[in-house]
Amino acid sequence: MMLQSVTTPEAVTGVTNGTAKTAEALGLPATVELVTDAGSVNASVTWDVDRASYDPSVQTTQTFTVTGTVTLPEGVSNPNNVALTTDISVTVD
Repeated sequence: MMLQSVTTPEAVTGVTNGTAKTAEALGLPATVELVTDAGSVNASVTWDVDRASYDPSVQTTQTFTVTGTVTLPEGVSNPNNVALTTDISVTVD
């Protein structure tokens, strides 16, 4: 299978203010969808929450982007050098 693209995950909204600054607490998906020449497959993603602008101590609405690094599953090659990163938008109310 050859990788064609990484599908951007749906935005996460409605997170409670003060939520811990972790991928799990913020409700970020553990996997993202990859489009290959043989159909879609899921791949795990590691979110770089530490670099996000979110500050749990700020009590106002915050919208920020978290960048993730995708790990190719076994059997998926990347001959076209598709970027193995994705972003997700998160809104904390």
